Amino acid sequence: MRGEIECASEPEKGGIVAVSLGVAPQPAGAAVEDGRTGRRPSPAEPPGAVNALLVDGNGIGREAVAALLRRVGATVETPADGREGVSKATCATFDPTS
Repeated sequence: MRGEIECASEPEKGGIVAVSLGVAPQPAGAAVEDGRTGRRPSPAEPPGAVNALLVDGNGIGREAVAALLRRVGATVETPADGREGVSKATCATFDPTS
């Protein structure tokens, strides 16, 4: 999965996060080869699925971005804060994304 994440913030004013996912729509039931493994995924494993760790102190923003990622097949862990995020990152393997 490819995409971009942009963010901007100002102290005491808040921030903005923009997420752009490079995912092409596929016809229902289409079997698409996974670019990482060269095999066709099972229906339970969407093409290009990633295991993502999404850490953000803003619960609404965190859940909104997580919902977008899940919608394109990603598995997403959403710790509530940086401390919990570091703990999860040291106990599990997550895919790097860009």
